[in-house]
Amino acid sequence: MMGQWCGNVLNGKTDDFMACPRQHDLIGSRQLFQPASRLGTFHLIENGLNLGLLVLALAVTWWRVRRPRTTA
Repeated sequence: MMGQWCGNVLNGKTDDFMACPRQHDLIGSRQLFQPASRLGTFHLIENGLNLGLLVLALAVTWWRVRRPRTTA
């Protein structure tokens, strides 16, 4: 695909390697923002992930503390 779009660049006929991908919108500085109406949904997702990590950390801690210790 890059050979079809950027043949001159790949063959060494031009020096600006980044110009071709930029022309085809493969790279660039495009910033996309989510609408404010989704803020509550994102907070619920984030809090759900944090709660899951908390439960996982507590389970690992409980398992490590309750595990029988053997002395050598």
